[in-house]
Amino acid sequence: MKRNVLRKLCLGSIALLLIIAACLLFVLPGTHVLASSSRTVNIPTPDATSILNDANNAVSRAQDTINIVNSFATILGIVLTLFSLVAVVLTILGIRSYREVLSLAQNLRASMADIRTEAHQTREALVYLGLGDRLLSQKNTTEALENYKKAGSLLPNDAQLNFVLGRIYSGVGDYEAAIAALEASHSEEPENQGKVQKELGLAYRRRGKAFNQEADYDMAIQCLKKSIVLNPNDSDALAILGGLYRRKKEYVQAFDFYERSWSINPGSSYALGNLASLSWYLGKPGEARMYFGYAEVAATTRIKKGQSEIFWDYYDLALAQLAQGKVTEATQTYALAIKETPGEVQFEAVLDNLHLLQKAPQPMPGLDSIVKMIEDAKDRA
Repeated sequence: MKRNVLRKLCLGSIALLLIIAACLLFVLPGTHVLASSSRTVNIPTPDATSILNDANNAVSRAQDTINIVNSFATILGIVLTLFSLVAVVLTILGIRSYREVLSLAQNLRASMADIRTEAHQTREALVYLGLGDRLLSQKNTTEALENYKKAGSLLPNDAQLNFVLGRIYSGVGDYEAAIAALEASHSEEPENQGKVQKELGLAYRRRGKAFNQEADYDMAIQCLKKSIVLNPNDSDALAILGGLYRRKKEYVQAFDFYERSWSINPGSSYALGNLASLSWYLGKPGEARMYFGYAEVAATTRIKKGQSEIFWDYYDLALAQLAQGKVTEATQTYALAIKETPGEVQFEAVLDNLHLLQKAPQPMPGLDSIVKMIEDAKDRA
């Protein structure tokens, strides 16, 4: 009888210690951020300034996380010591309970080691990400990519980091790395996976343009259609798909996707600019000028709001000004756009549209000099 009571008391003590340990996991401030780096690390956005600021902040948070982990490790060590004392008592009551306690202690120690390793890797990855941003802002693309790839190797299964890195690689023209990173980004949320598919489509489209590979355009279309299924209200994905059909010279489908994009987002200067450009190319200058007028208002509004990647809005505004005969204003706006353009890939996208307009039945005054201006800027990039 006494033996059973003692056994119950000892088992009750173990239960109490487990409750204390569990409480410590939740009570310690910020401990929950260790659960999964893919959900909790605020990976910065691809805009150069915000990436740099967010990366620096994230490094500080990662260091705070490691401090919390170290504090918890000390407390856990005390708890495990108590477990060991109780385990000695349990040897009197039964070898099976003793083994269970030892197994529990070993599992807790192993879990703690894994958490500490992940925290250190997260901090190190964020440091490399921040270094990459600084180097990229200094136009040192080669060393920037080396640092980005080190960050990716430390957290190879982090969906959000792979998404950000995929966008960066695609933006600087490393399409193989971009596609690999984006395909490794397996987000649990359908909306986020839709964004991944959109970026994959964009990477395939850019690679197809760079290497004249028709198969890449087909892959891009597949990815973008998946993106639209997951995010049916993503106007950018619809407009990018319109651009792909335009490259395939399937102009009816291209116009349809541009119109769908505009109907979802009436303030999209991107969709309006493409509707206008395609109308001009197809010999409908009156209709084109109407769309260019809308695009000018939309782009100006976005610029005033200070949207990210503002160079695209400057390009939309400049083309609208040029099409309406405001050559001097357009030249000034193109100069602003060129100043903000991050690299060769973006210049290629702009030139692709302008080269199409050069083939239109009605010449656009000032277009040839603008093309020369951007080609020179691309050569300097």
